[in-house]
Amino acid sequence: MEKNSARASDAQQAAAPRADSKTLDKGIRILKALASASDGLGVAALSREVEIHRTVAYRLLGTLERHGMVRQETDGRYQLGLTIVELSGAARSDIRSIAHEPLRTLADRTHSTAILERLDGTDTVCLMVVEPGTATTHVAYQIGLRRPATSTPSGASLLGHAASPDNDSIDIETHAGGLAVTRANATGPWSLATPVPRPGGTPDTAVAVVALEPLPVQDTASLAATAAALIGERMAALGPLRHRRLGGM
Repeated sequence: MEKNSARASDAQQAAAPRADSKTLDKGIRILKALASASDGLGVAALSREVEIHRTVAYRLLGTLERHGMVRQETDGRYQLGLTIVELSGAARSDIRSIAHEPLRTLADRTHSTAILERLDGTDTVCLMVVEPGTATTHVAYQIGLRRPATSTPSGASLLGHAASPDNDSIDIETHAGGLAVTRANATGPWSLATPVPRPGGTPDTAVAVVALEPLPVQDTASLAATAAALIGERMAALGPLRHRRLGGM
């Protein structure tokens, strides 16, 4: 009887609507706001950005600072702390072991920056960047960079279509197999992306090459597909649980 009662209780909890923590939500929003502000934010600006009262902002910042997740500069502005770097490094350990070698080969073969991006809702988020060791100049890219999926080659390759970006000088073309190519003006970057195969599921990760000028599409697409296939094989070997963890960065 007790076992049946416990099972019924567990089933009721599983079926109940998930209760979100408003305090945790506000703390996460603070971290995201600071991540988007390279020069940091003061309490007043941060409270406006996150839309919370200054008193609440002070209290949350105090807790985050004690855990090393934020730090306060001498001018009063807050920035992300070293604990964020530690957590980020731990979260990226799996993806580094999986993707670094294929992306390194891709970057060196194309003499361009190779990146791995993941679809997150309506955005793409950069998980990993490997710069070429064979080029004196290349496109700089930032891990964690978030952009609307329909305006990026990676997003277009995963969604199968692209929207017209705000910059009319840029155009994204999609091709068979999820290949997406961006052509830019003379001062903008050129990019090509292809999905990472995901057996039994819809691809949610893409490999992309970002270059200062257009590269031969066929050759670049072949190299990117080789890297994507190898990364896909390694992700599949981790199993679905670890694959989901890779998306939580």
